[in-house]
Amino acid sequence: APGEVHELGLRETARLRAEIEKRLKALGIQGGPKGFLAKMKADPKSFPATAGQAIDGYEKALAKARAFTAKHFH
Repeated sequence: APGEVHELGLRETARLRAEIEKRLKALGIQGGPKGFLAKMKADPKSFPATAGQAIDGYEKALAKARAFTAKHFH
């Protein structure tokens, strides 16, 4: 029933948020996901220095995604 699906979604969202908070705290990051994003934005190492580095990173991520998809969705 739609209500059951909605309740399941709410429970899973709460579970995932709690897991994210737990992992961020274990890494010493305060402020939850917003604190993590603020830390990333403040750290120049979080971003590629050149367009070429960005493209290389995207190509590596795409290759990993394609390999995963081929393995699990054939």
